[in-house]
Amino acid sequence: MENILFSNTPAEELNKLVRTKIAEHLFLICHYEPCVDVFSEDAKFVAGCLNLYKAVIDSSCIIFVS
Repeated sequence: MENILFSNTPAEELNKLVRTKIAEHLFLICHYEPCVDVFSEDAKFVAGCLNLYKAVIDSSCIIFVS
């Protein structure tokens, strides 16, 4: 299974699920393109954090924490 931190495949699958289960014209994540060019483990961690931020911002999901 691919990870959303370094692949846009899970985002596309989620969009497909939204289109089939809710409405054909809807999507959840818009144009998510993660950065996959990393050269060390430290860079992979930073890139993963930035990609996670991109996925959250691109999805515009509102998460309430109490």
